Amino acid sequence: MKKTFISYLVLLLIFACKKKEVNFNDLPNIEKDSYEAILNFLENEALESSNKTTTSYIQGLKSKIDKKSIQIEKYYNSKVIVVSLTNENSFYEKAPHGTISRTESYSYTNTFNLLVFHLNQDTIINAEILECHTNQSEQIFQDDIASLINFNPNKYKGEVRYRKLNQKFLYTLLYEDDKKGYLTVKKGSELNLQNHTVTETNCIDWYIVTTYTYPDGSQTVTEQYIGTTCGDPEGCNPDPYLEQLTSAACGGPGGSGGGTPGNEDPSAIPHKKLCGSYNWKITGAPNGASNTNIKNLYATYSPNNNPSVRITVTFSDACVTIPNHCSTNQATLSTMLNDAFNNAVLVVEAGLSSNTIPGADWAIKDALDAAFKAALKVECPGSHFANQGCTPDIPWQLPTFCD
Repeated sequence: MKKTFISYLVLLLIFACKKKEVNFNDLPNIEKDSYEAILNFLENEALESSNKTTTSYIQGLKSKIDKKSIQIEKYYNSKVIVVSLTNENSFYEKAPHGTISRTESYSYTNTFNLLVFHLNQDTIINAEILECHTNQSEQIFQDDIASLINFNPNKYKGEVRYRKLNQKFLYTLLYEDDKKGYLTVKKGSELNLQNHTVTETNCIDWYIVTTYTYPDGSQTVTEQYIGTTCGDPEGCNPDPYLEQLTSAACGGPGGSGGGTPGNEDPSAIPHKKLCGSYNWKITGAPNGASNTNIKNLYATYSPNNNPSVRITVTFSDACVTIPNHCSTNQATLSTMLNDAFNNAVLVVEAGLSSNTIPGADWAIKDALDAAFKAALKVECPGSHFANQGCTPDIPWQLPTFCD
């Protein structure tokens, strides 16, 4: 009897000392290796960071994952793993910046935090922290997660602040009753744009840019100066929600949020250039304008450095108008159109790279629309683009692209 009791104690000690295993059967609707993959990814990101604060913060995220919340969702033509975070607190002081007028009039009662892991062929390559601020209930938020991460919430109203794993600010998406939009931070020109006195070198003026899109397609864009930084390393853009004008961690693998260390740009899809010759028709008086109508003009992007994701924005009925005082030559007009569109595509790609344009399909399309209009005016003042077709007597054509 005594021998049996000792054996029983030994077995208890063995089981007590054994490393606790994750029971994936307790995690509904998820592939069994997802949780382990998440932990491995966060561990690697923490180890690769040279910033001790970032390393500690990423390590802490592992203990805040709500395992029962893990779900796999479709993300464009790829997938993401989404998890909720419990008791999530930033290592920043969460004091709103005193000069941000929009945050003074928008206060929220609830905050829900998500970790979103982007997949490429079932491998995690990138992750983002989503801080969701709303006055709505947790149930409404939970029911809308799948549509929210695809930038098209059904019921959710509020803000979603996107950050890298080192909490470097990327952008904020704004979902309100009568409009949606985004808030980004961008560099101004060097020095003295606000008539302030700066004696140091390598200084940059910073601006908050808020862009709203309304149901009728119209937009408003406002810029607000928030301060000047001097001598900051490249990539340390200010955080608009903090009193100080610096981000806590800049560069390094921990700041990349996954993917190839040091490569923070969106994947550059080899863009085919618009190169067609189009038929133009003069409308109005002899000194009027030439018009052409292009069906399904498009560009494709791959945000988040993820080759699995392809976001194609399409203008179904692109009507381009160029005043006759610049040219009435069909070939010259076509070249002007092609150059303007190709330059606009590159402008948007640069905006995705700098996070002044969010990776949402509707935001990319709005940005390409604005960039195309601006590029046309550079080619010829008075030029215009509208995605609503030309007059009925101008037949449409398909776009032609070249390698």
